[in-house]
Formats: sequence, structure tokens, C-alpha cells
Amino acid sequence: MTTYLNHRRDRFNLAGGRQQAFPIQEKPSSCIRYPVNTYTNVTPSATANTKGAYSEFCSSTPEDSIINTLSFTTYGTTWSNYLVDIALGASGSESIIVENLFFSNIDSLWPLEDVHIPIFVPKGSRISVRAQSSGTSRNLYNGSIDLEFGGSRFYTNNYFTKVITLGAAYAGATDLTAIDPGSSANTYGAWYEFSSNLPFDCKGVLLMVSTLLNTSRTNDTNWFVQVGVGASGNEQPIIDDSGLYWKVETKFILPFYRFYHISIPKGSRVAIRCRSNVTGHPARLTSLGLYCFGM
Repeated sequence: MTTYLNHRRDRFNLAGGRQQAFPIQEKPSSCIRYPVNTYTNVTPSATANTKGAYSEFCSSTPEDSIINTLSFTTYGTTWSNYLVDIALGASGSESIIVENLFFSNIDSLWPLEDVHIPIFVPKGSRISVRAQSSGTSRNLYNGSIDLEFGGSRFYTNNYFTKVITLGAAYAGATDLTAIDPGSSANTYGAWYEFSSNLPFDCKGVLLMVSTLLNTSRTNDTNWFVQVGVGASGNEQPIIDDSGLYWKVETKFILPFYRFYHISIPKGSRVAIRCRSNVTGHPARLTSLGLYCFGM
């Protein structure tokens, strides 16, 4: 399943020709957190791996805007993963613009997790969020969304109007795509195909990582990730050696999210592989998701 929104305005020059497509904004830049002066908890379904009801974050955006950050804190005595949808539209008629963003709670901690999602939201939009969890009674707490208004981003190519999710395992599970680096330490394993045919020109990539809910690792573990394009057997890395780290004492894997302003042409085959310093199975496994943004 792939869901993405493509919403933009065309700006025309005085001669009547099309100059460039981007939202029209003349106001000074600002960034406002919603909901204003409070936070919103999001409750997944009581059934594991099933989306719950939408929670409203903003009833109506006052101007054209760009999402900067979606934030939550998580808590639980057992680990849980979450996949989160952001939607626009009236209650009961929500339309997803970003689907299956990954969040995770780490043991009995209250980590604040922020994910950067620079996608355009038109004026007058109601923004709401829903989630699913790998466990039951696992809420996402203190949710907020930061919106940018005005400023130079509306006059450059530094904003996006659509996004496609690659690698979220949401059919009966709440995780990303499991990646095995293989049994040879510090050696890249096999490529895992994430898209055989990218549906639009991609101008930005969000890379997400999961721990596979593995709490039994006994060694500090690192992974290095390559994202490649090209036919099977001829993949060319466009993201090379993106480092991820698991620390036994803290049970953190850092960082969870990385955003890259890179271009991938429409029609490309996209694949991912990784390497690790750990050779034992399943400790060497991690899982990854890729979110490709277009104009």
C-alpha cells in the first residue's frame, strides 16, 4: 500500500507564463507548535498491530505551512513499536499524507522522539494523527506537531508535497523491514529491495531504524547502512556508511531518524543493505524504513 498527497499551487509571472510551482507566501517566517498550549496523546487500537482512532492536533491551519517536526514521548515496562499516520481532513474523512512513521518505547524510560517531516499542508487543513502498536495499552504521550509558516522555504525547492513509505511491515506487524548483515563481521550483506520502480522523482529521503524489539543483546553493536539504486547486482550507493549504534547500558539505538536531501529519479530501483560488528543471530539483525519525498 502506498499513499501520498500531491497538493501545490502554481505561481505565474506577469506575462501569464508558468514560472514555478510553489505555495504563495509573503509573511515573515514563524514556527508554531500544535495543539497550542497543550499536548495530545494518541491511543492505538486495543488490538495489537491495528490502527486506532484519529486524534486531532490542529482544527484548521491558519496559513499554508510545512510540517517541521512530529514529537511524542513513549513509556512502557515492555518494549513496543508504533507506526503512525498523519492525515488531513474532517473527522471521519481523513486522508493520509504520511503513513507508518516509526516510533518505539525503550524499556521503562520516557524518551522524547522527534521526526522531521518537511511536507506541505494547505491553509484551512485539519491535522490528525493515528497509530498502531505491537502491544496493547501502549499509548503515545505528549504529542505535538510543529508547523512552519512563511519564510524562504516557500520560495525554494526545500519543501515537499508528497511522500511514499517503503519498508514498513504493517500487515499483521508493527515494525520496519528486517535486514540481516550476514555472519561476516564488518562486511556488507545482501541488498534488500525496497522499491522496484519509484513512482516519482525523489528529492529527500528519511531513513528510520528499529531494534526489532530485541532486548537480549549483550554486546555494544553498530550497524552501517547503504542505500543504493540500480538493477539487482549493480546497485550504486547514494547513502554510504550511515552509522547506527546500540549501547547495552542504555538500550538505546542512536539515531532513530536521519533526513538526507538527495535525489532519486522516478523509476529507480531502491535497495538497502548493512554491515555490523556483531555476527551472532539474531543480535546482528536490525530493521529499516525509507520515506521518499517528492515535489
